[in-house]
Formats: sequence, C-alpha cells, structure tokens
Amino acid sequence: MRRIHLRQLPTEIDEKSYTVLDTSEGLVMLHVNHGAKEARVGNVYISDDKGYRFTLSLPNNVRGTNGDCEFDKVLSLEGVYMANYKETKSSDTSGGVDDKTKACAELHVERRLVFCVGAQVDKRRAPKSKAKEESVIRTVISFDKGGAWSYLKPPRVDSTGKQIECPVDKCWLHLHGITNFHNYAPFYSTENAIGIIMGTGNVGTSLRFEPDQTNTYLSRNGGLTWIEAHKGAFIYEYGDHGGLVVMADDVRKTKLVVFSWNEGQSWYDFELSSMPVEVDNIVTEPNATSTKFLLYGTRGDTGVMYHLDFESLGQPLCKGVWASDSVSSDYETWIPSDGKNTEKCLMGKQVTYTRRKQTSECFNGEKFERPVSRKNCECTQEDFECEVGFTRPVGSTECRFADDGSIKIPLSCARNDHFFANGYRKVVGDTCEGGWQPQQVSVACPAKPMSKGHSWSKGRAPLG
Repeated sequence: MRRIHLRQLPTEIDEKSYTVLDTSEGLVMLHVNHGAKEARVGNVYISDDKGYRFTLSLPNNVRGTNGDCEFDKVLSLEGVYMANYKETKSSDTSGGVDDKTKACAELHVERRLVFCVGAQVDKRRAPKSKAKEESVIRTVISFDKGGAWSYLKPPRVDSTGKQIECPVDKCWLHLHGITNFHNYAPFYSTENAIGIIMGTGNVGTSLRFEPDQTNTYLSRNGGLTWIEAHKGAFIYEYGDHGGLVVMADDVRKTKLVVFSWNEGQSWYDFELSSMPVEVDNIVTEPNATSTKFLLYGTRGDTGVMYHLDFESLGQPLCKGVWASDSVSSDYETWIPSDGKNTEKCLMGKQVTYTRRKQTSECFNGEKFERPVSRKNCECTQEDFECEVGFTRPVGSTECRFADDGSIKIPLSCARNDHFFANGYRKVVGDTCEGGWQPQQVSVACPAKPMSKGHSWSKGRAPLG
C-alpha cells in the first residue's frame, strides 16, 4: 500500500481520523477529520502523481458517525466524482471556498443484500424528520478528479411536465448521500451503465430532508444534466448494461414496481402484489448486465422476496453496434463532457462510447461488448488543479492564493511587494497536449512587519 506522508498536507492537522477515498486512477484522495465531531465534516485532499504533496480539493465534506463519507466516484466514467459538502455560517458565499460541508465516503456505494426483518429494516421505516442541524448541505460534481467542483444543473420541468419554480441564482439539484441511507437511497452508478447516475433529493438552494420534498432523479450523460424520474423517493437498480432501470417506492408501502427500458424517457409500472409491501431494496448481479432482479422487503412481520424477470417483455436483441448513428442501427455514439468546451473532453481526452438509442425497443443482452475509442485533446484550464497553497471556489477554475502557511514567504519580500509561485499542476492521469499552459501566479507579500505564522525562506528563489 502506498504510504501517505501527512506532513505534506497544506495545513497542520489535529488528526482525529482520516479515510483513503480513492487510489484507483493514479492519485490518492484523502478525507481528513480535523476534530470537529459535532459538525460531522472533514476536508478532502488530493495528491500529486507520487501520492506525496496534497492540496485541498473540497472542504467540509459530509461525514457520518461511523466514518462513511458522502463522496463517490461515478464508476462508469474516468475522473468524475460526486460529493456533498456543508456550508458553515462563517463561510463567504461571494467567492473562495464558500459552501463548506460534507464528508468522504467509500468510493463505490455498494448495495448489500441484507435479509433482515429486524432493527435495520425498522430503522428505515421510522418517520422522517427534518435535519437536526441548521447547516446547509449541497451536492457538487467534479469532472477532473476533484480539481474543480460545480453544482448539479437542475431539471427545468418535473416528471409531470410542470415547470420547476426556483430562484435563478440559487437553483441547483441536491442529492442524498450514504450517511442518510436509512432514509433515502444515495446517488448511485455502476461500471457497465455508461453515463447513468440516479439519486434522491430535491431542486432548490440546498438539500431537504422532508419526504414530501424528496423526489428521484436520473442523469444519462454522466451528471451533466438531470431529469426528475419520478415523484417521491425510490430505490433503484440497473440492468442490461444500463438499458433497463427498475425501481420501487421504499418510503411508503407499495404494490407497484416501476421500470424504464429507454433510460428515463418513459416509465411503466406493474402490480407486484395485491397486498402492499414495504420495499427494502432491489438488487441484480454485480455487473448489471442481466434483466433479472430480486426485490425484497417486508409485509407486516414477514420478510418477502420477489424474482423479477424482464425477459418476459419479449424485447429482441439490439442490432447494428458497429454501424452506430446510422438509421438502421439501434445504437448511437456518445461523448462525455463537462459542458464547458465544444470539443467535449474530460481528463484531456475525448472518449467516444457506443450506447443504445433511447428510442430503440430492444435489449443489449448480457454478452454485449461496448465499443470505445479515445483521442487526446488540447489542454484547457480545466485540465489543471490547484497546487499546494492555492484553492478555487465551487464553480470556478481560477486558483487563488490560500495564505494558509503552506507556502513559505521568500526572502525577496523584504524588498518587493509580491512574489511568484506555481498555482496550478496538471491533474494526475490527464493526457491533454499543448493548448493552455499555466503561468506563475503573482502573490502579494505580507504587510511588514511579517504577520504571525509567516517566515522568509533564506537563500531561496520564489517557490515554483
């Protein structure tokens, strides 16, 4: 296991606990609890390619009492992560790292098939209540391994076609994470359902916890845009490589199962039972390639389980995978994007996936192999993250001097009013070529006399 040098974090820590969030793509993502137990938050730091020098990625990431963090990798796409963070009362919402909150979590939120009718199920059935804290929780997404974060774009209309009313300047989509799993299903992705993410939450200025404010949402383009899939909170699972989505109400007793074979464009339901069931979960095999599911829950004091087989729909196998985008093919090509450039690049490359058209009435089949092609892109500012000593606010790519003591003030400040430092470094694993290249950032020297905590480094050139 790679050794983590905590002395290279950009701040001295009162180390209560920390969690390694991810090491899957060449860097280390680390969540550190700095001791604010009552706040249930910690900071997320990301390393350089050696796993040695850490820079602040997201402050106040939501953390549960058992160490789970609301930080999750979108498993079907490289470099895409989602997280929840908590805004503190003292934060500056005009800029900088303002909405501070939330914690880190196991990268992959795996649903566990738990056959229980006791306390755990009863806990999920307990009446929902408003958040005990008055803090503000918001959901953010990163398309470059935590280098920059932005809010989720809200759908314009709800699942009934009615326009969603929301303040223009403070209108985002917010989704529940793993720490509230006993009430609502967390945001969820799986490797073979390319670009598909689902979650339960609400549109507004921040995350709500009341059942009547919570709905179910879906994205089929890697989190770039979202739709309201259904009113109310549902539990969900994918099958047929993402070509089939199955869900059921897990907050109220239900007789129905709801499904979509066209990635949320239309939904169908059927009666599961003549008597209502309290649904606990829906699961399928780990690769999400099958059209068979298990739904389990309780009816009164009795545990129940249903086997759902969607092969009975009689859908034919899709055709034309190697002729995608043609009229005769059931498939199309799709390129993930953060929506900021026309070249549609993530992590310095343009990746083209083949996926079934939404309107094609067919199944991929368990043996489906998805064609993928890649080519490198020109560099943009989105391909770079902040160096140690610099931070960027949510929704921005500009790295600003943090003045957190991690950069020693050079000796030249004795005679100059500014110095230069490297404010950017390339995101680990990013393969972009040419294009935008960072220049050193001009940093104002501290006022004389030197403020406490600053020291001039003797005989050194400006840090670069």
